[in-house]
Amino acid sequence: MMNPQTLTRILTALLSLLAFSGCRDSIFTVYPQGDRQASNGRIVSGVKVAIRGKRFGEVPGQVRIGGVRVPIDVTRSGYILWKNREIVIRIPDGLVSGSIQIETADGRIIRGPELLLDQGPRDVDAVYQRHINDYAARNDLDQNWVRWMLDQQPQDYIDNTSSNRDRGLLTFTTQRLERKTITVAYTYYEGRPYRMREPWPVPQAAQELAHMGALKNMMEAAFPGYRFTFFFDADPMTCDLAVQANHPNKNHLFTTYIQPEGDRSGGVVRLIQSTNDGVLIHEIGHYLGLSHHYEERDASDIGEGKRMPPGSRTCRMDRTAGWCTACLAALDIDPDAYQEERVAQAIQILYDHYDR
Repeated sequence: MMNPQTLTRILTALLSLLAFSGCRDSIFTVYPQGDRQASNGRIVSGVKVAIRGKRFGEVPGQVRIGGVRVPIDVTRSGYILWKNREIVIRIPDGLVSGSIQIETADGRIIRGPELLLDQGPRDVDAVYQRHINDYAARNDLDQNWVRWMLDQQPQDYIDNTSSNRDRGLLTFTTQRLERKTITVAYTYYEGRPYRMREPWPVPQAAQELAHMGALKNMMEAAFPGYRFTFFFDADPMTCDLAVQANHPNKNHLFTTYIQPEGDRSGGVVRLIQSTNDGVLIHEIGHYLGLSHHYEERDASDIGEGKRMPPGSRTCRMDRTAGWCTACLAALDIDPDAYQEERVAQAIQILYDHYDR
């Protein structure tokens, strides 16, 4: 008779296989082209925005932001910038923030994330301030916590002098744009997989699918309410984020998140051989805009619980357990929804199968 743990692992692998094999209409990334953006990070009118995904079709359809039709960009030669995997739109004057909706020429509707447009400092401040006050009210956090979260004084970081407010606002804006749905292209450095300690209880051909399912479980335990899908050996340009695992421990390499450059998608997380899988949670926190609580340059005060909101002493962005309430609020995760025991169990399952 198959024990419950083995059955759970098999079901996890099968669900991962279904997620991996589906060819769905989808939007992967949305990003502005060029340097002309508002100082608050929102997109201003006149900017071109590239929408990347799959199955848009080769014949142009329509794009709507918040129900309003927006123009598709056209080259000087008259070529309409609509491809099966990329559409370029131009943001008209007066357009307000809203969800992206693509209407293909053959009648399909593809829904995407909210596009945050510049509507002046008042709009940004109002939305974030309302979020922080609502979050405090429903989680019994006092006004000292609210004042700390909205403090606009620069902090004493060596490499990061952002205020508490600006640090939180960056993550809050990022997770709203992502709609808490993140796709990850997972590959091995030079195609060399981790050494297996114990095979997954699935056929050999499905070992990596089971691995992707276990990573998904870990990330969704660490980020309650978020949806992660890991695609093994996928093209990084078709996903929000790339992970390159099993880098050799040499030349002082360390696990890190590398921000996107040029046409790259959402950046790359580089994992060295000896890295515990739980470190991936920390690095994807960076992808979502979270910063360290310790000094960036020399990590001299790592794990000391500094620069945290009232009532918090530990956080994964300080290389300790759990999340502080500042990170949780920016991520829009209520403290009661997060269970450290569930995260630890998910990490242990990965550790049981792979030799670090």
